[in-house]
Amino acid sequence: MSNALSLLLGAGLSDALYVGHSSEDLFFHILFSHYLHVVRETGKNHFLIAGNPDIPFLPKLGCYTKPLPGGVITREILEKSINPRVSLLSLPWADPVSGLIHPMHEIAEFCHSHGILLHVDGSAIIGRIDFRIQDTNPDYFSFDNGIFTRQPLYVAPVPAELVTTLTKQVEYRLSAFDRVVTEVARLRDLLEDKMSPLAELPFKSSERVPDIAAFSLRHMHSDYLRFLLHRRQIVSHAVDDHTVSLRLSPTMDEVHIEQLIKVLKECIHEPA
Repeated sequence: MSNALSLLLGAGLSDALYVGHSSEDLFFHILFSHYLHVVRETGKNHFLIAGNPDIPFLPKLGCYTKPLPGGVITREILEKSINPRVSLLSLPWADPVSGLIHPMHEIAEFCHSHGILLHVDGSAIIGRIDFRIQDTNPDYFSFDNGIFTRQPLYVAPVPAELVTTLTKQVEYRLSAFDRVVTEVARLRDLLEDKMSPLAELPFKSSERVPDIAAFSLRHMHSDYLRFLLHRRQIVSHAVDDHTVSLRLSPTMDEVHIEQLIKVLKECIHEPA
């Protein structure tokens, strides 16, 4: 099954597969293994991590994290963010909330040239963009509760059925690829175009995954709009104080989009 996943995702021949019980569990294993094998050997104890997660054990080990800014991470941003003690960069290939895609080939080249290990979370791109892990050659490529890496990683053995389940999940998402990048992308554009008289479209011209739509409403806080949508059983996410995003299902059609537009307009016009 590990060979099947390697072929599906285009991992390199030297990339070993590890499977954990959760993505959070694997991320902590990455950080601790990095501490043991890099930080203690080199003294480079600064990490750049997207999303500014709470990792309470790192300061106890003498390690420090620096959050990356929101939006697309570019080479110029990294140039301003690094210092000689940075040894690890961790970020998603695409932001799971906004859908914005980071220029990973550029980022990987930057990390390799500066001696910084690169952890890429690919969970948000599988079945949504065409990629191969070995094209960017990250040191760690995680996805859901799996990871391909050439670096030492201390993970307890897990049942083989977890690998089987993960493989089936990846196969299912890849099977929907053609529809997601064509029909779902068209429906997303249709949704955003019909909402444009009422909302700003902050990512309309940005490179992003094809199944996430985003709207900005300057007169309404994103938490309130999410509350109104939740009451109508629609899941949304806050990108910032005034921007929400919606993930479209591969099974959606134009009827679903028209219904969604109707609900969005009702929410926008609902008095506070």
